[in-house]
Amino acid sequence: MRADSDWKHYEDLVCEAMERENPELTFERDLKIYGNTTETNRQIDIAARGKLVGHDIFVVLDCKKYSSKLDVNEVGSFITFLNDIGADIGILVTVIGFSKSAEILAKKSRVKLEIKTLEELQNYKISLDFCEECDSGDDHFPGVIEWQDSETLYGDYKKIASAGYCSRCKTLHIRCLNCNAITGIPDVMYENAVECHGGCGTFFTITTKHIGHGMLNLILKVEQSDEN
Repeated sequence: MRADSDWKHYEDLVCEAMERENPELTFERDLKIYGNTTETNRQIDIAARGKLVGHDIFVVLDCKKYSSKLDVNEVGSFITFLNDIGADIGILVTVIGFSKSAEILAKKSRVKLEIKTLEELQNYKISLDFCEECDSGDDHFPGVIEWQDSETLYGDYKKIASAGYCSRCKTLHIRCLNCNAITGIPDVMYENAVECHGGCGTFFTITTKHIGHGMLNLILKVEQSDEN
């Protein structure tokens, strides 16, 4: 059994690293947030609130100090927790690391989820994914990509990490399962193969199918270049 003092010291190190690298955010320890789904107060180790490039964000950190790698069940439970309390970003802190299945599930999360070791937190800057399609380069902030389950698409949705839409221009974005890069696909590029911005040789094609009442199904096709 871990001593309380040892655990508190571990949380102190995590909180100190995050405060140092993210001074624009306000951090709190050991607080309770009401869960929208569970309708009960949920305990949070470390939370942070503030503005990131003009957007209000709510970040939740969960500290794990296990002697083995985090598995997919731990990540799944944390994702459910984040959705319940309405977090924008979740960060799982681990001593050892995480399994491959845990990493894949983290990439598929609707909420942005990071899994970091204490060492990686020493220079980790919290960020959100912004839409390049509506970034005009002026003083206006670009839209934020709101990630959803890839099952919102049809076709090869299991071959991508996640899909999302810009909060401003509604452009579809794909997170690549191979390289984790984000590729925007505006509607004018539907029916065309769009190469992954990560350069991994993956191509995404979106086609549409009318289902009545002005609604469309988006059908995804994922192909790999013969050169890769």
